[in-house]
Amino acid sequence: MSSALRDRRAPDWWLLPSVLAFEVLLFLPSLLQAGLIRGPLPKNNEATSFVYPWQIFWHDEVLAGRWPFWNPFIYGGWPIVGEPQAQTFYPSHLLWLVLAPDVAYKLSFVLQILLGSWFMYRLAQEIGASRFGAAVSALVFGVHGQMMAFVSFGWIHMIAPMTWAPGVIWMLCRTLKDPRRWPGGWIAATGGLLGVQILSGQPEWVRYTLFIGAGVVLGARTLRRSLWERVTIGGVAIAIGLLIGGPQLLPTAQATVESTRGQHALQTSQIARGASLPLLTLPTVIVPGLFGPWDRTITYDGVVHKLTGNADNFGETLVYIGLLPLMLVFLARRDTRPDPRGEEGRAHPALWIAIAVTGLLFALNDWTHVEDVFARVLPLDAAFRSPARFVFLTNFALAILAGFGASRLDRAGYAAVRLATVGVCSAIMLALAGGVLWFARAPLTSIVLAHLHLPASMAGDALVRADGGRSLGEWARAHAAGALALSAGLLVAASLVVRAAPRMATRTRYALVLAVIAVDLGIYAWPLVTNVVRIDDAFRDDFATLAPFARDPDAHIAGARESVFESGDNVTTIARVRSSTGYESMQLADFARVSKAASAGGPDALEAIGITHVVDGDQRGHTSIVTLPDPRGRAWWTDRAVFVRDGDAAAHLLATSAATGIVALEMTEATPASAADQGPPPSPGAATAHITIDEDVPGRFHASVDAPHAGWLVITETFYPGWTARVNGQELAVLRAFGGVQAVRLPEGRADVTLAFRPTVVWWGFAAAALGLVMGVLLTAATRRPR
Repeated sequence: MSSALRDRRAPDWWLLPSVLAFEVLLFLPSLLQAGLIRGPLPKNNEATSFVYPWQIFWHDEVLAGRWPFWNPFIYGGWPIVGEPQAQTFYPSHLLWLVLAPDVAYKLSFVLQILLGSWFMYRLAQEIGASRFGAAVSALVFGVHGQMMAFVSFGWIHMIAPMTWAPGVIWMLCRTLKDPRRWPGGWIAATGGLLGVQILSGQPEWVRYTLFIGAGVVLGARTLRRSLWERVTIGGVAIAIGLLIGGPQLLPTAQATVESTRGQHALQTSQIARGASLPLLTLPTVIVPGLFGPWDRTITYDGVVHKLTGNADNFGETLVYIGLLPLMLVFLARRDTRPDPRGEEGRAHPALWIAIAVTGLLFALNDWTHVEDVFARVLPLDAAFRSPARFVFLTNFALAILAGFGASRLDRAGYAAVRLATVGVCSAIMLALAGGVLWFARAPLTSIVLAHLHLPASMAGDALVRADGGRSLGEWARAHAAGALALSAGLLVAASLVVRAAPRMATRTRYALVLAVIAVDLGIYAWPLVTNVVRIDDAFRDDFATLAPFARDPDAHIAGARESVFESGDNVTTIARVRSSTGYESMQLADFARVSKAASAGGPDALEAIGITHVVDGDQRGHTSIVTLPDPRGRAWWTDRAVFVRDGDAAAHLLATSAATGIVALEMTEATPASAADQGPPPSPGAATAHITIDEDVPGRFHASVDAPHAGWLVITETFYPGWTARVNGQELAVLRAFGGVQAVRLPEGRADVTLAFRPTVVWWGFAAAALGLVMGVLLTAATRRPR
């Protein structure tokens, strides 16, 4: 047997295991340490502020035998089942029931990235890449810049749906390639994976998956089927996926409509968006360290974020797949090798180039306004606030194109030589640019700041040393010049590999290419995934401050996000006491209304909605707690009420009526219309009721009330559809008091009062999921034979 024939038959079974092994090794130091993966900046990290406590809440509620549907510790009560980022129904939560919380949290990231890499490997193979090319695609997708930035943020609710995206597209391509006229089994599988992706976290990534799927359906003419067939198959798969994701979709839709963001989006088709992809970050395609992503000596409000024009989401804007994969993208074109599954089964690289460009156009919304136009067509699309995240489409498509290029690398010939020459020339230019930055940082600083048009306060902070942070000149010398030099070196190595690869033995070529890509991406990812912080270390002072309140079931602590969160103080969420501080994406409109009215109304208004303490913080992050003089606590009784026609009017009366013990109630269909024109009845005296709270757990409140007259019990929990009330065994309506909290009508004498959160929308969601599964089974059974 000739050496050439032996070379072509060289086993390549080790390719995918090598990729997965590298990803495990990358995370191994973090797994072996106690604590959470997160960015190095103290406190300002949503992983430790919100996401991790959500997971702990799910763990506690399930072990307590309760449905984890209502979280009373955020915003005065919050339907956490309607927050998809809490992953209420995602199966990976089972890890939390058998492992230590921090281990389960970190292991979730590793398992998701391994799953995403495997999905991308199968997708790349399905659309024509060789096993080697598929392994390159898997490695690039699993460790690309945007993915690693989200790991650093601790956003498992972002990572999980990102990694399901290639699985959905893989099943879709397999469905469209199936020779049978109606491949019901594959359609059901596509819908099933889409349904799991919906359950896995942030729906924004489902949206991007549908964008990619639409590109495949509309543009993949080589996948055997007519446009009508592709649209029909795709539509049925989406319908099944939406049904299976019903337990999450329906509560999310309800919570979105009830939230301030959703109502604003419906009314105006606009939302307070995060930044689009800044043009200044585009050089990170080849120099990922040019603007960070992190510097321990630069504050959260520091130079890195100001330079990019994106104060919150810098890491999300990175378009980095590695320098060698980027070179391989230029080698990608239609592969003319015979395909044992049929030449028509190959997807042309032009499709993925179009998807990559589309993602970039949407991400650059400040310049192209493509996303703004799309939001006008679909009003609720405006609830997705970060156009920059559309670079996921670009990273996804580039990972596939890199696999196509790798598949062709051994036959590139003159193209490889020419590309290597361009790479070396580019490396020389990067090295020269690094030298210029090193020696001419002062004048370049002034030029950059002038073109950025930063406010005077930002420009001053960028130029001078403040609070121990580096000035822009020092930062540029330490990071920008070094990043350019590093990228230049990596680009030279990549160029040499591209130049020599066609002449190498197969195994050597495979191993060398994967090693260079792994080193390149690993240099960027290593500091992001190995920074581990213990919760008790990051929040030691905060825990000490709130220790007296952490186990007090009557403590209801308020804190303005503007004063507390911006000072770097997330204590009210971490300590899991009753808090008005939380993630703003699903803040209920009722809570926002009553909170604003209470803040403007002074201590009496705060006490009326159950506030017992107010958390404050100064600009240095020091926390103080003020105790209100006469707090009413979780529930209070009154025999005086005034009825108004809407929640805004009821909230308006909070400041004036709370001090006199009058409750302002919103009218319902059962309330006589004349009640709105009547003032509160005169009080017969200083009547009080004896209230004994027997149970106060998430989603359930039980109390015994002994009242001298008929009246109303005000429960300081945010009003929301799904709350039911039973008084002495009789079901009564839960009324909206002061435009945002709950109240129940009580008779004279002793009353047994129970309130429970029973969201029927969740059960409708389970019914929809059952219907989707039944449809999948029927489609599989009805699969037709090949044409």
